[in-house]
Amino acid sequence: MKNKFLFIKKRNLLLIAGIFWLIAGVNVVKMAINAYFLSYKILSIHIFLSVLIFILFSIMFNKISKKHLVRIKSYNEQRVLFLKFFDLKSYILVIFMMSLGIFIRLKHLLSYETIFFFYFGIGSALIFSGVLFFVMFLKNKF
Repeated sequence: MKNKFLFIKKRNLLLIAGIFWLIAGVNVVKMAINAYFLSYKILSIHIFLSVLIFILFSIMFNKISKKHLVRIKSYNEQRVLFLKFFDLKSYILVIFMMSLGIFIRLKHLLSYETIFFFYFGIGSALIFSGVLFFVMFLKNKF
């Protein structure tokens, strides 16, 4: 018999995804803020680049979010394993991005200014995508 705590209504996968993306985004923005305080100077160009990164990653994450919605809706079962809020490809992408970020910071491959604008843009896009998942959760009653 399925463990009833591990299997949830498929609609709730959207809620879990929203929480996951929101927490990830907040953590990435926190790293950006730390880089800001460690940097020597943040210029207007860094703010501009941060907004540009936000826009580019928001477009990418928006497409990914919509694909997840379609995939989650397509499940035949009404209750699914809670880990299915992502597919295998997404888990691999998350692991790769986290590993790359850790490696870059540990090896000091980028300046604090670069980490600031890049992480602030990506983190903000992750937060935005988390909110998008919450909106999808509220709008979809399947």
